[in-house]
Amino acid sequence: HTYDTRMTTSDQTQTTNTGQEVLVRGAADRLELAQSFQSTAGTLEAVTLQLNSASGTILSGDIWLTIETSTADAPSGTQVGGSAQSIKIPASLPPTTEVAYTFYFPSRPTLAASTTYWIVLQGDYPTGAGVIEWNGRVASTGYANGRASAFDGTNWELISADGKLRATFILGD
Repeated sequence: HTYDTRMTTSDQTQTTNTGQEVLVRGAADRLELAQSFQSTAGTLEAVTLQLNSASGTILSGDIWLTIETSTADAPSGTQVGGSAQSIKIPASLPPTTEVAYTFYFPSRPTLAASTTYWIVLQGDYPTGAGVIEWNGRVASTGYANGRASAFDGTNWELISADGKLRATFILGD
């Protein structure tokens, strides 16, 4: 294997797990989950999340991440650089036990130092098909450089949890 020596794992990591928040595809449910973070300057290659399926019945559809700018302590809906979407993975993949999934960003969005961005978990699997859980810390004092939020289709609501995450950056590009 050839390794890019410029690749580093950011210190923007939250590894404590005391619970989970759920991505539910249904009316007035949590249609998107997000975690804000403070970036290191450079290009973003990947984000790893701890996910599992609470029901194990999701048969179709996908899940993916977007990296969005911040507005009013919530994701703005605007992807960094206009196209900061990860490669999609089948929603049927996460098992009923927690597994680390790495979402790669082909466009490698450029992030500015000390800027707040949002990792947004989204899905298009059928309503009522099942639940994807994003595991993390359920406490108000988890990850110091960000907050977790849930979107119900109309509004973002801050939640007292922090998603378990690891962001991988390529610096100096």
